[in-house]
Amino acid sequence: MKICFLSSMHPATDKRVHYKEAVSLVKNGFNVSHICPDKDGDRVIDGVRVITYTGKRSIAGRLAQLGLIYKRAKQENADVYHCNEVDSWMVGVALKIATRKKIVFDSHEIPSHDFAETRFPRPLRPFVVLALRVLFRLMLPFTDRLVLAKRSADLDFRNTAVNKTLVQNFSEVPENIPQKIHTDGHDITIVHLGAINKMRGWKQMLDALALTKNTSVRLRVIGQFGDNSEDEFLAYVKEKQLEHRVVFERWIPYSEVQKALGACDIGIILFQPVMYSFTHALPHKMFDYMLAGLPIIVPDFAVEVAEITNESKAGILVSPTDPQKVADVIDTLASSADLRNEYGSNGRNAVIATYNWGQEEKRLVAMYESLKGNASCQAR
Repeated sequence: MKICFLSSMHPATDKRVHYKEAVSLVKNGFNVSHICPDKDGDRVIDGVRVITYTGKRSIAGRLAQLGLIYKRAKQENADVYHCNEVDSWMVGVALKIATRKKIVFDSHEIPSHDFAETRFPRPLRPFVVLALRVLFRLMLPFTDRLVLAKRSADLDFRNTAVNKTLVQNFSEVPENIPQKIHTDGHDITIVHLGAINKMRGWKQMLDALALTKNTSVRLRVIGQFGDNSEDEFLAYVKEKQLEHRVVFERWIPYSEVQKALGACDIGIILFQPVMYSFTHALPHKMFDYMLAGLPIIVPDFAVEVAEITNESKAGILVSPTDPQKVADVIDTLASSADLRNEYGSNGRNAVIATYNWGQEEKRLVAMYESLKGNASCQAR
């Protein structure tokens, strides 16, 4: 069975699309390709054939590139097209109409709210959400399966007859991962992994760091700025006189993430309550922190994040808009290796037992096996 992932935004080595879904399908005997925007050209990565084009980020640019994605997708002549954004889903629907191939839409967020909140002023957002949900209802009859990256992703697709499969962004658990032992008597490093921007709370993070009583606590930011605010971030670091306490480094290879986290002491997420999708966030990084044995500091307003943190006893919920409260939590964790060990061990055990990719992979593979059972695969 030949599966082709279609992406209008997600790059060749996206954490979910490539390292989790595509690689898992290759490992389970499927023939997988990925048509995606990428500057490094066509190649094979981890058994996935990557077919690239120069991507556009504006709405007009993304609409203009749909014809190119369609052309390359049709040339692939796959049995199933796995679409990762609404516009790539539109390409999938066109392929369904033209070729009668199987179509899967993978809803990573809550696409109606995500699009409305990032592209339109507040008064227009309810109308944009409604319009998109009408569009989705028109596309669903041409869609064979829905994959949901979190429970709340179902909000756009309630009362639909299309089969849904929940495949959450949990962490892969490598063999023999060492148990982190926290000790006192050294500088404490807080880490923020992944995409960073103002809405994800970098200003509140720096304000909190400046307010900590323990002035030896450091912040390590690993990732990329998604809102072009890197220069502003670095200027604010200087303004707060935190140059010796903040380290920023760009993306690191996926294979090095756990090693990097193992050198840190506390994992932090400070989404601000400015987007509906943040209220219903389920970030990869939280499970990576937990697997590394780090206690986590997470927003108290984020529904699924708060639920998992409370159930696993893996860290502390905090109001992300209040730097003083964040600073107090940092000081509490920094002052006690026993507390860090307790939260860190709880989180690690929860990932190994429950919040791991192995279980999600089984759901994804089972879904594709069900499609294989009723697909008319062409001999090649």
